[in-house]
Amino acid sequence: MKKTLPNGVYIQPYMDKFPGNSRQAKLANVSREITKWSDAGVTGIAWHGFAGAGYGPWQMLGVDLFKELTALAKAQGMLSLAAYGLGSTKAQAKGEFIGKVGALPECDGILFDMEGAWENEPSDKPDAKKMGDAYRALAPDQWTCDQPWFAPAVHWSKFPWEETAAFVDERCPQVYCNNFIKQWGKDAYEKTWAWYMRDWVKLDKRLEAKNLVRPRRPTIQGYQWNNMADLVNCLTANPSVFVWSEPFPDTMFLHGLEIRKKLLDLGFSGADAVKKFQANWNATGGRPLTVDNQCGPNTISALNL
Repeated sequence: MKKTLPNGVYIQPYMDKFPGNSRQAKLANVSREITKWSDAGVTGIAWHGFAGAGYGPWQMLGVDLFKELTALAKAQGMLSLAAYGLGSTKAQAKGEFIGKVGALPECDGILFDMEGAWENEPSDKPDAKKMGDAYRALAPDQWTCDQPWFAPAVHWSKFPWEETAAFVDERCPQVYCNNFIKQWGKDAYEKTWAWYMRDWVKLDKRLEAKNLVRPRRPTIQGYQWNNMADLVNCLTANPSVFVWSEPFPDTMFLHGLEIRKKLLDLGFSGADAVKKFQANWNATGGRPLTVDNQCGPNTISALNL
């Protein structure tokens, strides 16, 4: 039976940057972070490593290491997925390597993080198909997504949009708005998100005739958010996100997760969750809040956080 992935927040920690001078220390540090994520309502973890030989012990995410990390996630009641940063060389071998992890019964999903490297050579498009075919031969029913750049027009003609869509169930674009804070300042979140939506409307139109449109759940950054209001709006407007972290989400992001969880616990969800809470607070006779859907200090205080 084909696997699906429930909505929620999925932390994607970059394994190569796990702190600690020994395997035991790294695992202990990761375990402490996982407890924080569980408390903040995180649904699962997408461990981010690499496929194939030639990588260090905290880079190559094979069957044995994935099982060890999965035990940590499952002990906290969270799902466990494997994410792979992928260059475009040795495509078939990488597909087979990832397929062995994807075939594990304890694996809840696979992410193909393939962005700019897959548009540099004439063989990239057929190699993407080879990788997908090799992967699906071993993990035909596993929930699978890719994580391309958020603006398809930037990689419009050379990136294997069709070839990748053919073997994934969903697409998880890297909507990294914090990369544009220097350029757009306080408007970085709003402008980046609008750019992302415009470009994907165009791409979906291109793919529709080939029956290759796939659902989307965005990938966002777990660090360097410009303000809490934008972060909370992002977390409440999207029923599910992956959270790229190097290696773990920062303190501000964890606080944003706590706010999201508190709103959900109180029964407020969706893009206007904060607005609904503010209106409800005012109706109960509390110190009046501005009903603007912006999670500022007064709203956070009213949430008792």
